[in-house]
Amino acid sequence: MAKIVKKKNRYSIFKFFYMDVHDFCYTFTLASSIFLRTYNNALSAQTQQMEADIVTLRTQNDALKGRNLELRIK
Repeated sequence: MAKIVKKKNRYSIFKFFYMDVHDFCYTFTLASSIFLRTYNNALSAQTQQMEADIVTLRTQNDALKGRNLELRIK
């Protein structure tokens, strides 16, 4: 009786490789999405803070303009 030799499927390695590449792409996309969302929130908070600072400086500028007019009148 002849020995039965099973042929090894050499393409199964590529199948797992493509699955790993797919998982890596999915993970990279998810991680970059989370990073960009966090970065966008940080920039939004910074923009709001700068706008608040601009409003404060404009108010101070208007107060100084009024004081300048008072000093010119005297």
